[in-house]
Amino acid sequence: MKALSQQSAVSSAVSTTSPEFGLWCKRFAILGLFAFSAAGHSAGKLGFSPDHTGSITSRSSAAQKQSEPIPSACGGYYNQLTDVLERYARVFSPKCRQTVDRSRLQPPLSPLSWRCCTTGAGPVCAGRDVASATGLEFGQQCGGGTQEVLYDQIKAKFTRIRVYNRDYQLVYRRQWELEPNDPTYLTPNGIKLLTTDNRVRTLRFAIPGDESTVIESLTGVERVADKSGRRINQDNGRIEFGPDGSQTIKCGSFPSYTNPIAVTTKLCKALGSTL
Repeated sequence: MKALSQQSAVSSAVSTTSPEFGLWCKRFAILGLFAFSAAGHSAGKLGFSPDHTGSITSRSSAAQKQSEPIPSACGGYYNQLTDVLERYARVFSPKCRQTVDRSRLQPPLSPLSWRCCTTGAGPVCAGRDVASATGLEFGQQCGGGTQEVLYDQIKAKFTRIRVYNRDYQLVYRRQWELEPNDPTYLTPNGIKLLTTDNRVRTLRFAIPGDESTVIESLTGVERVADKSGRRINQDNGRIEFGPDGSQTIKCGSFPSYTNPIAVTTKLCKALGSTL
């Protein structure tokens, strides 16, 4: 699976409210489970609501409690998470100077609820949102094509930052993604698996503002387990994608990328079926 290029395709296919919304669906591409059609199954089923409330400290503590330790070779997870939360807090503080000319920002901001501040190094923008969906059907099937894989009552929280230089060109964007215990099931047997995603996603621009030079990285843990807590699959560590879609595992283990067919087979089996 071509991780970055396929994630981009997923983003454009399912994003009916915002280009940023498609990034939430990267989990399905990463797991190697879902071959989305360009038509998408999301029209009328996906919801967004801005959420600029809550304690930054409590969210950081929640992340640490819910995240498994990153392999020692990785490092950087909590540094990245701190970067997101501290910049978010500064942008929403009374000291924020909201004098940013948003029409100059390159690439432009997606149509989420953003707040931007002027700093000596350039604009910084931040936002938080909750993405939710119910009863989504996806292209992957188990049971020799007779059972559709469904996701139900998905609710993901995103805390996002965008950092620009003095020329209003995007240097990097980063977001903390938290999806606790999203259920996955097959119809009609009702067996459910639970997916928890607690990662930091970073997109750095080798040439500020030039989206063709993006280097993407995912750092953290994504786990799929059954209701008893038995692990079915887990990606843990840091993986990086180049502008051409090439992937490099910097540390840890990512079976969803290195052996997607085996992962899909295990998930179908855990759901009471076969691939």
